[in-house]
Amino acid sequence: MLGLKKTVGMSVLALGMLGISGTALAKDAAAAAKVDPQMQVILDAHKSLKPVPPHTVSPQQARTGVTAKDAVEKTLKDQGKPVTPEKVANVEDKTLKGPAGDIPVRVYTPDGAGPFPVVVYFHGGGFVLADLDTYDASGGALANQAKAVVVSVEYRHAPENPFPAAADDATAAFQYVQKNAKEFNGDGSKVAVAGESAGANLATVVSMRQKQGGGAMPVYQLLVYPFVSSDVNTPSHQANGQGNYLISNQDIAWFWGNYLGRDWAKNKDPNALPLNGNRPANDVLQAIAGVAARVGRFRAWRSRWRSRSGRASRRPSR
Repeated sequence: MLGLKKTVGMSVLALGMLGISGTALAKDAAAAAKVDPQMQVILDAHKSLKPVPPHTVSPQQARTGVTAKDAVEKTLKDQGKPVTPEKVANVEDKTLKGPAGDIPVRVYTPDGAGPFPVVVYFHGGGFVLADLDTYDASGGALANQAKAVVVSVEYRHAPENPFPAAADDATAAFQYVQKNAKEFNGDGSKVAVAGESAGANLATVVSMRQKQGGGAMPVYQLLVYPFVSSDVNTPSHQANGQGNYLISNQDIAWFWGNYLGRDWAKNKDPNALPLNGNRPANDVLQAIAGVAARVGRFRAWRSRWRSRSGRASRRPSR
């Protein structure tokens, strides 16, 4: 096992910069209306920056808008704290060969001699927004806390590169890292996947594809508020989708529309929407962490795979 810590909250980025315990944020849906005081500070900071809802502008304009990272940095500044991410022993930008050209990656290596376990990490952003820099703190915090090499992957974005471009890049990156782990001072028998939001979707899809294709499975999945369903009519979405928690249901529909196209609501492809997969979830499920604002996705995911597999699995079957 990788020894990945279970205390993962809203995002490794925010936790890594603020030192907020993930267990304080991963609340049950019943407590969704009660936001953790530390998280409320971030939400208030985000609101004070007057963000423009993504669904009201073009993808290009949305990419220049206010982010959760901006809110975290504002909070740190207001508290008189430095805004620089925690130090990592070594950080290196590289490229990997992908299905449509080079895939940029950022490699975070912790202190120690190695070879280390490896985490192939996919950032969030609804398949449309964010990049390696936006989630720079996530990679570093995860590398230090897990004592693993983290390979953060910059996959192609929609709508310029719609589905399945991001999934294809994610799969190619995982397969390359697993086969060439020594290149990263890593242990090829201990390669995991991790992701936040849309990145958690990609981590799940990679695991499903490896299982279906008979390839070597990730030894672990770390899925932070996984974006695995396009259904915005769940009780949690209806209760929490008005934009009080960074994004709204309209924004979510906008993300899916950019990724899957005009008929996104009719798309049931599990390679885009893993919740629609019909293989037992214990084939791929490893670990899920959620937050109050997005716990509905986690609960739907959990109930779906429990109904199919009957139990949780700590290690994907090979």
